[in-house]
Amino acid sequence: MNVIPYGYKMNNGQIVIQSTSASVIRTVFSKKLELTTNRAIARYLNEQKLFKPSGTNWYHHDIGRILKNQRYCGEYGYPKIV
Repeated sequence: MNVIPYGYKMNNGQIVIQSTSASVIRTVFSKKLELTTNRAIARYLNEQKLFKPSGTNWYHHDIGRILKNQRYCGEYGYPKIV
């Protein structure tokens, strides 16, 4: 079973961008240009109360996975978020 990454959802059999969570993904990528560490980005998201879908805090390894996920750049048939 394939898991749809955070920022996307299935709609009538199509993968589409989920606007609320996609804005968090865009924030992660834009903050990476401003901040030097994934830990600082996680701290920023938590301070802004932009928690993970589970309602828990972000950690540096979560940020690393997002930044490495090529789907957010439009690869593998996913719509481009960044």
